Amino acid sequence: MKKVILQYLASALAVILILGLVVFNRQRNHSLVKKVKDPEISYIYQDSLENMDRLALSQAGVIQSYQLDSLSVRKEDGKIHLVLHINHSYDMQVNLVLKADIYGDLSVVQATPSKALKLALEDASYQKRLTLISQKADAIMAR
Repeated sequence: MKKVILQYLASALAVILILGLVVFNRQRNHSLVKKVKDPEISYIYQDSLENMDRLALSQAGVIQSYQLDSLSVRKEDGKIHLVLHINHSYDMQVNLVLKADIYGDLSVVQATPSKALKLALEDASYQKRLTLISQKADAIMAR
């Protein structure tokens, strides 16, 4: 009888411990998502996108909009990994790796476009349009 009671208590304790770990992990991930969704650091994402596409976040660019995928946010080896979906597409995305400096400020240490986004950025007609826009901008600046 005592063995059965001890087994039930041990099982209940294990369930409570597992639930506690799950809740703790969710809270930690929630605070991480909150940190990367902070509007004050959106410039980090915008700068990375502009490094890939000089016309990013404009009507003329391949990258016209982006949305952070909250489910992709995770922390590994002191770095934060996340995915930005481009133009509301799951095919075109950018995988980002962020790292905090000694002051806690985040910066992008790696930005990797998906194959679909890379193909769109390397498309000949887009490159031609990009060159034309750059030439027009240079002509305006030379005036």
